[in-house]
Amino acid sequence: MAVLAEADDHLGQTYDVTGGESFTPAEAAGVMSRVSGKQIVFHDETLEEAYQARARHGARCWEVEGWVTSDTAIAAGEFPAVSDTVRRLTGHPPVTLAQYIKTHPESLGHVSAGPVQTG
Repeated sequence: MAVLAEADDHLGQTYDVTGGESFTPAEAAGVMSRVSGKQIVFHDETLEEAYQARARHGARCWEVEGWVTSDTAIAAGEFPAVSDTVRRLTGHPPVTLAQYIKTHPESLGHVSAGPVQTG
């Protein structure tokens, strides 16, 4: 909304918008487990598994390719930078993954996992 409210100030600008933290897929699974109480485990797919899993959603070939290559770039650590764009444009920090899961527990509704094992 900040950009829309002051559109003239942002003409021709390109913004690198990220969350406030950088994490690996395995670390994200750990945060989701801790916050949700579900045992969520990251499985590092082979490329073949990744293409098959995304193709099941009925996406076009170029969409599947973009999805898989984005995932492999994330896994390779090619997006480690965290920008301050959200804070600069809105005046408040971006929501963390843990905050999002707490606020939107339904976002993990599709995850069928058992309770986190303790001790």
